[in-house]
This record gives sequence, structure tokens and C-alpha cells, in this order.
Amino acid sequence: MDNRIKSIIKKRKQLGWTIKKLAEKSGVTYQEALLVERDGIFRQHYGSKMLKTLNEALELFKKRYLNAPLLEYLEKPWSRKFRQCVKCGTKERKHKGRGLCEFCYSENSEKKQKAHKRKRGVASEKLTKEYLLDEYWVKQKSLNDIAKDCACTRQYVYKKLKQYEISARSKKSARSLALESGKIDFNIVDEDGIINLVKLNKVEVDENFFSSWSNGMAWVLGLIYTDGNLDKKFTYIRIGQKEPELLEKIKKLLKCDKKLHYRKRKVYKRAVSGELYTLQIYNQQIYDDLIRIGLTPDKSLTINFPDIPMEHVRHFIRGCWDGDGSVYSQGVSDFRAKFTSGSLKFIEGMVDELNKAGFKQRKIFTVMRKNPSYYFQVLKNECIKFYHYLYDDVQPELYLERKHKVFEDHFGVLLKKNNFVQAHFPNF
Repeated sequence: MDNRIKSIIKKRKQLGWTIKKLAEKSGVTYQEALLVERDGIFRQHYGSKMLKTLNEALELFKKRYLNAPLLEYLEKPWSRKFRQCVKCGTKERKHKGRGLCEFCYSENSEKKQKAHKRKRGVASEKLTKEYLLDEYWVKQKSLNDIAKDCACTRQYVYKKLKQYEISARSKKSARSLALESGKIDFNIVDEDGIINLVKLNKVEVDENFFSSWSNGMAWVLGLIYTDGNLDKKFTYIRIGQKEPELLEKIKKLLKCDKKLHYRKRKVYKRAVSGELYTLQIYNQQIYDDLIRIGLTPDKSLTINFPDIPMEHVRHFIRGCWDGDGSVYSQGVSDFRAKFTSGSLKFIEGMVDELNKAGFKQRKIFTVMRKNPSYYFQVLKNECIKFYHYLYDDVQPELYLERKHKVFEDHFGVLLKKNNFVQAHFPNF
């Protein structure tokens, strides 16, 4: 293999970039980047661009993170995070763990074990059944906190719980206590490679909001189905929007005091990352209710249309439309509404519900990509009817004002209420 190609692959991996990201940063197409990496074909006009971009990125990284552990990794040090043993300074012996060579690691472990043996008798005397019941259940301390107080390990405290037949907390309640104590945090790496520590804090929220159906609940659910996602590891819900209006309305409905996260607009060589507002809520009850309804992590391509009571379906569809739908005019005589989804089953379910509501059967179109997407349209002759289906008897707190205004600006006086909802849904 050409040395230049080896250099490109090595430097890309050092930076943690994908082939697609390298192509975007270098201003070449994805296919051209694949020719270099997978087919081993180095062509000067785009191969040199990729190599130059990688060199510049590495130089920038070294200037910005002169003392960062990752820089040590890039320079192929003694271990991934350390240049040498943090205790004895050697590079001759292999790295064992925690920045220590094999000898220092063994020596350190032996000292810990001896210290543990000396203190174990004291911990054993202190860890009585009454003490554990008071500390663990009454004072709601964690096993780690109790272990620190008793100068022993967490495993030893857990062993004592079992010995006294004291039941342990459920995973759900343990995470809730950890959240209230500010013990749950994780690192997020932004687009510039900067590592930010994010700490999850307890927020005020109506945790029973998704436990029973309502018009507001169905609308918010539609927004989460389209623009939200569930995190499997940390069990939180995240909803992203280009404008803050919908997120502020969601916060009000959920009685939530969580602040919105804002990401600025950024311009790259061949792409633009638009500004984004994000609402992130950690609540086990809400997470469990959404799972029960049918949402799953990494849902985009696999979700099904949920089973919703008839009187709330149109509010759910409006939420979906506010998320992934569009309403636009291509002239005085051409007005249409369009909805797009990555899940064929989901969009088929929506078309069926609209058909039940009295709309004509819609044709579903496919856009062929690596992951295909699907869409259908409501054309001008049914758009007024569609407007009434979405918005009749709905307060402004339950829709996106911008899309609502597009209808009104185009049709004007034609949008007089025609009792469409009452005619088709007499139970409203």
C-alpha cells in the first residue's frame, strides 16, 4: 500500500474521524475518500487535499491540547493516556493499569489489601444490622457512601446486606437517589473535539404526564416520535428543534423547569450546522411510560404508529407534522402539505388514520438513499380540509405558530370553520 494512503488512514484514526467526516472536512466526495481508504487508489487532486486537512487538524489539536491525554495517545506513548509510570517514571516495564507499570501496580494493590485487612475488623464491628438499616434505608445513603464511612469496600457492605437479609434498592430508585445527589455525570465531545462534563440534575416535571391520554399528551408524544429520542444508557428523553417555540410549550405542559440547551450555527467547508435548541429530561417514570406506549431508543427506522384513542389521533398527527411535516406553496395554484419519515410502517399507519378520518387514500413515495425515507402529500383540494382536521378547536399552546400561519396566509377567508371535526368526530 502507498505510504501516503497509510498516513491518511493512520492520521484519520488518530483524530477519531470517520471516512465520511474526513471527506466533508477535506471538501471531497465520499466516493473519492473511499477510493483512497478502501481501494488503495491515491489520486493527487483529492488525496493531497485529504492529507493536508489531516495535517492541519493534528497541528491545531496539538496547539489546543498540549497537555491533553489524547495528545499522548496520538504520539504513541507508553500507554494510551500516560507517557510513563506515574510512580517510578519507567517505560521499560509494561503498563498495567491506572498509569502504573506492572511492578508498581502489584505493589500498590498489595498495600491496599494490607490496609483493608487492618481496617476490616473495625468495619465488621460497625456494620451491624441496625446501623445498615438506619444508614441505607432511613438516611438513604448509597453503598459507596457507607463504605467510605466504614473504611471498607462497597462489595463488603453489599455482602453484609445479604448476610442480614436486608433487601437492596431497585435500580430505578438507586438511580433516582443518585440523580438527586448530583452523582450522575458523563462526558460529551463536541464537534471541535472539546470534552465537556455534563451533570444530570433533578428537575421539576409532571412525571405522570404520559400515564394517561389527553390532547396535550398526544401532541407532545407526536413531537417526541419525530424530533425526540430516548437514551438507553442514561434513560433520558431529548427533543431537538431549530426554534425554541415548541420546546417552551412542551415545558409548560410538562410543568418542567429544565433550561434549554442552545447550539450556535456553524459553517464548515462544504456543510452548515444550523442552530439547535434541545430539551433534555431525565425521569424514570416518563421514560418507562414512553417505552410502554411504543417508543424505543434508536427509533428512526423502526417505529410503528402507536395505538391511540380515536379522539386524540389528530392531536398526535399534528405533533408529528409540527416535527417532520412541511406546509408550502409553489405558486397561487399549487399548495401542499408533506410528511416524511424513515419508517415505512409508521407512515403507513398515519395514512390509514387519515383515511379513516375521511381523507383520500394517499400514495406513499420512496426516496432511495443508504437509509431510504418515505413521504406522502396532501394536495390543494384537500388542504383546507386538512387544516380543519389539525387545528379546529385547538389552542395555540398545542401547535407550531409558523406552520399554522402558512395555511392562513395562503387561504385567508377560505379557512372559515366548516365544522369538519364535529361532522367526522361527534364525540369530541
